Amino acid sequence: MAKPLSKPKSLKAQITRTSLVLAAAALLRERGPEAVPYRKVAACAGAASSSVGSYFDSVTALLYDPGCSNIHLRTAR
Repeated sequence: MAKPLSKPKSLKAQITRTSLVLAAAALLRERGPEAVPYRKVAACAGAASSSVGSYFDSVTALLYDPGCSNIHLRTAR
């Protein structure tokens, strides 16, 4: 399994990465993993599509945190 890149250091970078994770989690819940391409995630997060590649080195890495978040949401009910 691909590991996500380390957490960003600056507050702005942390906010951008969190926005990307939340957008990917929403897309993953609504439409499944095939609906989570970089450009769509970036558009939903209000970020540049190039920023997705800065925080995640692959689609698998991009899906890791949102997948964990969605699992947590389902088990917390």
